[in-house]
Amino acid sequence: MNISRRAFLLTAAAAACSRHDDQAPLRRAVDYLWTQQAEDGGFHSATYGLLRSGQSLTPFVLNALLSVPDSIVPARPAALDRAFAFLKRNTNDDGEIGRMDETAADYPNYATALAVTAKVKAHRGRDPEIERMIGHLRAQQFSEAGGWKPEDAPYGAWGMGGLVYRRPDTGHVDLSMTRCVLEALQAAGVPGSDPAVTKALVYLKRSQNPDGGFFLFRCKSGNQQSR
Repeated sequence: MNISRRAFLLTAAAAACSRHDDQAPLRRAVDYLWTQQAEDGGFHSATYGLLRSGQSLTPFVLNALLSVPDSIVPARPAALDRAFAFLKRNTNDDGEIGRMDETAADYPNYATALAVTAKVKAHRGRDPEIERMIGHLRAQQFSEAGGWKPEDAPYGAWGMGGLVYRRPDTGHVDLSMTRCVLEALQAAGVPGSDPAVTKALVYLKRSQNPDGGFFLFRCKSGNQQSR
């Protein structure tokens, strides 16, 4: 089983084990993930080439590990410091993570948003680095700054990141990336009345089915598909 799948299961297990007495599986899962930390402090996929850089996978794993209370598994400050140092080395001047590999972008909006959430979970505070990350994520939103109007399908959402797409070109847009960015904004203390959040609600409402579920807008060059 690859690292990302184990990290996802750990997050679910952390919630489940909080309701049960037997926490041994949770402890074993935490121990396993920490054994996967590389010498550079990051977590790198041995399965997926795009995730080998560790830029998006590292904050993903950190969020899973930080979901486990210290009362169940004691924190590892030195290992956390190494992981956050890895993220800092992979953050560019704009506050963006995921663009430091010359061969391919590693899901920049995912990586940046997950890093913000992990920093807050680790009580790293609202330091200038977090402020830059939030500022970058704001600039990535499909909004009026890029020529987008509320009637446009991707309005209010976030895409892969990297380029700032301007109307009518969108690249890839979906709910998952938008959700991660919104969670980062919330973790950083951005209020629900903030323009970035209210614009995102336009996209979320447009993506919701009558039964309360959601379907995916996949937008490219102005075309819109759903599933």
